[in-house]
Amino acid sequence: IDAVNNRINLTSGIIYDIKLSDGTHYKCDEGAGTTAFDSSGNGHHGTMYNITESTFHATDNRVRSWQNEVGYNDYVFFNSTNGAMLIDDASVLANCTDATIEFKIYRGKDDDGLVFTHRHTNGIDVYFALYHPGQTSNSYSSNIYKSGQSRILVDGVQIGNARQDLANALTVGQVHTVRYEHFDLSMMSKLFMNLHSGGYFVEDDFIFDVKLDYTSDGVWEHHWPLIGHFDDVIGGLKAIPDSTIYLPADQTGSSDIIGNPLYHTGRVKYNADLVQSACATFDGVDDYADLPAPPFDANGTNWTVGCWFRTTDNFYRLIDWRGTGTATTVRGVQISKSATNTTFANTRIDTGAGNEINFAEVDALPYIDGNWHHIMLGWDSSTGTAYLYLDGNLALAKTNSALVNADLTSQPGIWRLGAASNDGSQQFQGSACGFIFYNILLSASEIAELYSTGFVSGVTPAAYYPLAEGAGTTLYDVSGNNLHATLYNISESSFWANTQDVFHYNINKGSSLYTHATNNDLRVPYDLNGHPLSITPPSGYSLASENPAGNWHNNAETKIQMMAGDANLAAGTFWMDSAGTLQARSYNDIVGIWNNEN
Repeated sequence: IDAVNNRINLTSGIIYDIKLSDGTHYKCDEGAGTTAFDSSGNGHHGTMYNITESTFHATDNRVRSWQNEVGYNDYVFFNSTNGAMLIDDASVLANCTDATIEFKIYRGKDDDGLVFTHRHTNGIDVYFALYHPGQTSNSYSSNIYKSGQSRILVDGVQIGNARQDLANALTVGQVHTVRYEHFDLSMMSKLFMNLHSGGYFVEDDFIFDVKLDYTSDGVWEHHWPLIGHFDDVIGGLKAIPDSTIYLPADQTGSSDIIGNPLYHTGRVKYNADLVQSACATFDGVDDYADLPAPPFDANGTNWTVGCWFRTTDNFYRLIDWRGTGTATTVRGVQISKSATNTTFANTRIDTGAGNEINFAEVDALPYIDGNWHHIMLGWDSSTGTAYLYLDGNLALAKTNSALVNADLTSQPGIWRLGAASNDGSQQFQGSACGFIFYNILLSASEIAELYSTGFVSGVTPAAYYPLAEGAGTTLYDVSGNNLHATLYNISESSFWANTQDVFHYNINKGSSLYTHATNNDLRVPYDLNGHPLSITPPSGYSLASENPAGNWHNNAETKIQMMAGDANLAAGTFWMDSAGTLQARSYNDIVGIWNNEN
């Protein structure tokens, strides 16, 4: 810092956590866009000029992250190249003859325009929610307008139909609720949040809390919060975001800077010191793992089991607990998909006496798309009700009174991961991690918490296998019950070839590093309290180091790069001159800057 010339000499480096004497606080960890959000609550959001987002919002593991220490939310973010699809289902939209759509929008700057929905269907232009300063044409296409019924409201106040009316109602730097009532969307085959193909563009806008009512009867059929995750929390239609922006927490740490409750609090995405957790990659031929004993008694009791998985396999068993014998005598539990149909009909609970529950009504194809998904099966023995959850949401609940307090105990009763337990068939081909077993029925909110964080507060599983080892033929149970599972028929080099990109157990909880003279490093995950497991190391391995979780970093700091010329010297507190020096308007206004680099 050059106090004589009142500037910061920073030709290329990192700057973050900027505090000014009036309380303004720029944490610089948005990860996208050209707005530096003020988290003080004063609304003094700054503007970044002449940046290239891909390099400006770079990462560096030497700086701490406010977002991981305090919290953040993520939102669908718009710039000149991306958007986000909401619905790709013409059969759903065919019902929307009198639809209402409501959403919240933060307008980052007074830019040209945004199309909330847009689709060319048979050459017909279908759109609405287009704002464009200075234009007086309608902010919707005529073929979706219902005369005498359609109307637009901003923050509960009806506005005119012109694009200029909408532009005037959306104040830059504020969040507004926009509502389109009584529009006919039935001719559309897709529903998008995206950019207009006619050349309009947006920058620094983000949208969240999107709701759809098919018939404008006041009942929302779909709701996409778009905060922290992009699932439809009512109807199950997933949003597919192309880009997100991380909004930091405010000073209190209880909400983000626009007032929404935090979805991510202290969630680690990356760690410079710990190796990312491994995941198992089953070959679909003969790989599987067996638990040494049942994790709970299944005679008239409640339980919940599940895991993370990624596959394009059409015929598999992820978790199987069935005895030997014919199909009519085998009791047990399956989480699997059958090749004979496109549903989860093979995910079931049965007594082996003709009484069963399966999930033939749940489409399995969206979950064999090569992406990570989460599946949980819950059992309420007292009512004979089974619950299937997919990606944190309830897919279906089914009841069979003949299964009330049923004895599901199988003989020999082997719980197997990755293949059928009775004959080793239906081998799973794909990646998996986080196999977890509870001896209670988890609630819907607890399933959602498990999906989001990897844990359920105050509830200890009966067995939990993160599959974070990266080597060896033992899957360590971190629940404290020491039900360590054994892998069979695997080739270690291929089985441990991949790492997780869903929930990184080693990063969040820590691991013990064991090394071998010739074999790969073995990382034994810590228990759920963050303590090393007490184990006998495999032959030839010795403890090299303990690696507790820490040194958090969430891939969203800001890296300032040298720019080519003088730019906007009067535009903000900081700027980069042509010599590659980061200039500051007033040295005395800067209360604290950490980790400056020349």
